[in-house]
Amino acid sequence: MRQTDFTPSKGNALQACVATVLGLELDDVPNFIAQEGDLYESLRNFLSTHGLGFMKINLNEDGTLPFAPGADSTLCLVAGQSPRGSHKHVVVAEIPSFALKPVPVFDPHPSNDFLQSFIWVGLFVALKPANLVKGSVNDRGDS
Repeated sequence: MRQTDFTPSKGNALQACVATVLGLELDDVPNFIAQEGDLYESLRNFLSTHGLGFMKINLNEDGTLPFAPGADSTLCLVAGQSPRGSHKHVVVAEIPSFALKPVPVFDPHPSNDFLQSFIWVGLFVALKPANLVKGSVNDRGDS
């Protein structure tokens, strides 16, 4: 999903990236930057309606995570220095299995310039992981 607002520090790259990762239309996702209040609170409130949370992790100076997130490849958001000015930009990335460095896979900006540097990674997390696992404790009736 491509962003439609290119205003530095006010654009909708984050909105476009969330829509892309969740497979939603751009109009079905709010522009978190433009909403009043904390953008991360707005993002978390929206994601909670989809059973998801958001974990923002600051990256090391070399653009790597402080830990590998897991065995499976993980889609995430990466924010960093925009190549088009002194503001941040957000892209969709993938963290390969047991890797520490995200690999950008989609830039919502039509230039496809991605980022000059990585600052943080945003991981989508299940709010109730047991709901994702067949035969979970909740499914067995154990309490």
